[in-house]
Amino acid sequence: MWHKEFRLLLQQKLEAVQKKNPSFTLRSLARRITLSPGALSEILQGKRRVSLRKAHQILESIQATPEEKDRILAPAKALKQNKRAVLPPEAREGLNRWHYFALLAAHEMMLEPPPPAGELAKRLDLPLKDVEHALHWLQSQGLLQKGPNGRWVSQGPAWAPDKDAPLAVHLDGLALAEKAARELPGQACEFSALTFPADAEKMELARREIQRFQDRMAKLMSASEHVDTVFRLSLQLFPVDQWHKLKQP
Repeated sequence: MWHKEFRLLLQQKLEAVQKKNPSFTLRSLARRITLSPGALSEILQGKRRVSLRKAHQILESIQATPEEKDRILAPAKALKQNKRAVLPPEAREGLNRWHYFALLAAHEMMLEPPPPAGELAKRLDLPLKDVEHALHWLQSQGLLQKGPNGRWVSQGPAWAPDKDAPLAVHLDGLALAEKAARELPGQACEFSALTFPADAEKMELARREIQRFQDRMAKLMSASEHVDTVFRLSLQLFPVDQWHKLKQP
């Protein structure tokens, strides 16, 4: 998704220079950033991507501000490292509904124009008051911050609840999965389950592998110029026997 933000910034910089100097062309910009005019044209049309290293060089060449660089490069670096955003401790108790995470993800998509609260409520099939309350809370916690261009931006890629999240978060997610299973067509989602014998002592290893799988899947489905839908990947791994030994008192 950072590729789209990078492309938009490049287009804005070109248009800003052309307003001051009408003789400055796409070829002029290509020469400045050491790319061929054809390659630059493909980048601006969303037909070609650049590496993180090249993006950094181009941002330097077009004299992007530190805020602009951070807005583009920080999410790009996090995605490259498969790095999840870590929730601040004070935010854990407040993030107890699935749509809070969905709203953060929606603000990573960089939709044009940015959807108002009413449109977000329609997309998430939620009452407007619930979305407005969640947006206000996310902004108050600094999880959504207004960028230099005036639009709200999520402050971390792939926000996700972890094993230490409040129980309500996981139960809320399971209720959402049930709703999806009942209301969405089969081609729009995927439900699968596997029951197998296993060594219970490998649970920590399995937990790390599940997180890596989730990160890979998010990276795979986000690697597109046409990111326009928020998905939730929810996995549960638990024993179905020995409960008499494991149940909490």
